[in-house]
Amino acid sequence: MREQVLPGLLSGMRYVRSAPGIRRILIRCVLFAFPGCALWGPCCPPLRTT
Repeated sequence: MREQVLPGLLSGMRYVRSAPGIRRILIRCVLFAFPGCALWGPCCPPLRTT
């Protein structure tokens, strides 16, 4: 039987909250990706869609 989306997401968030190693990795990924996304547009104008 397949799990529903919202309960699955909430379960994943509870797991990340209780696992400091996973939480640390996800925070580092977000801190790296956010500035990277801001630089992607000006650096690659031919790839932009708008």
